[in-house]
Amino acid sequence: MAKVGIIGGGVIGLFSAYYLHKRGHEVSILDKSLLNAGCSHGNAGMIVPSHIIPLSAPGVVYKGLKWLLDKKSPFAIKPSLDKDLLYWLYLFNRSATTAKVQQAVPALAALSTLSKQLYQSLAAADDFELNLTEKGILMLCKNKATLSDEQRVAELANRHGINTTLLSPDELAAFDPGVQYAVRGAIHYPGDAILNPANTIRALVNFLTDAGVNFLTDCEVNAVQIAGHNIQSINTSQGQQRFDHYLFCGGVWTSSLIRSIGIRLPLTGGKGYSFMLNNRTGLHIPALLLDHKVSVTPFGSSVRFGGTMELGPLLDTINPHKVQGIYAAIRAYYPEWQGSPPSPDSVWYGFRPCSPDGLPYLGKLNPYVNAWVSAGHGMMGVSLAPASGHLLAAMIDDDSPAMELSLFDPNRFD
Repeated sequence: MAKVGIIGGGVIGLFSAYYLHKRGHEVSILDKSLLNAGCSHGNAGMIVPSHIIPLSAPGVVYKGLKWLLDKKSPFAIKPSLDKDLLYWLYLFNRSATTAKVQQAVPALAALSTLSKQLYQSLAAADDFELNLTEKGILMLCKNKATLSDEQRVAELANRHGINTTLLSPDELAAFDPGVQYAVRGAIHYPGDAILNPANTIRALVNFLTDAGVNFLTDCEVNAVQIAGHNIQSINTSQGQQRFDHYLFCGGVWTSSLIRSIGIRLPLTGGKGYSFMLNNRTGLHIPALLLDHKVSVTPFGSSVRFGGTMELGPLLDTINPHKVQGIYAAIRAYYPEWQGSPPSPDSVWYGFRPCSPDGLPYLGKLNPYVNAWVSAGHGMMGVSLAPASGHLLAAMIDDDSPAMELSLFDPNRFD
């Protein structure tokens, strides 16, 4: 049994703790917050084996440049001369090729499929309440070009074992007769699912606490002490902490945490917004409004809407134009929607930790023998958390992982 310190108590760190605990390790989680914030809490809560194309897909750069002219667009790059952001953008552009995507698709498909299977196993177990809802997710398209693009994505998904159903407007009305849609067409991914991320995190924290996992909250990491190729300890606001292994799961702040030990991990924060509104029109099937890149997650009497990807400095401000863009999309797709716009104080935001090639970092940080990382999951942190935790626990135990992980190597940009 080893002592493992996990730096970061978001959904990635918590699921890593879960699987390490199941393997018999003594686990501690250190987080600078009180575990009541972070990118996981306002997440759409979507489990999406359908998402097999990385963010850095061909054409994204061109489309992003066009969107920059629209204040309400789902994408923005905040002007900055920050050298880390400029390096990230260089790597992102270099990764946005057909060859890179063709290489990434099977790896993402395998990781997403494993995570969905683990979620189903967790839902059937008694450890903690998951409330997994498996109605699939609708990809709603208003424009002909968007529908055509999504049909090609669906064909690619089919080739990788992911089921899809193409729906015309009439077929969509028959599929979900209680809701009026204003779309050109839709594609249903029946293997996708949702859960309430805040409730899941709360239940997981309670389980881990009862299981003896040590939580150090409001705990800031100040320095990392190394000797040769080993991390000896970390200095924190709550004193020096020593472990056998150190797993960095600090989301977008991971790169700054490990910079002090000479590791450059390209990460940038993609700011996203979400808000909850009363579910007055009976929405019950989760959806993605693809032309506007807006997520729709029904939670009973409320619906969470989310979107945007703002790259740039990590500013604690809300861009009202982006929130207006999300709300405008609701009426565009759901003409019967009667909800009121969100009040400014009800809008949540978080920084998604994005890698340049759209693939997470999973594995050991060279040249150290006891430093590990699980970060860079972008918009799919909740979706990929169980698989990431399961695989990292196996690697720390020097077991063969359940899938090929070379594309997720955290040292790939060295």
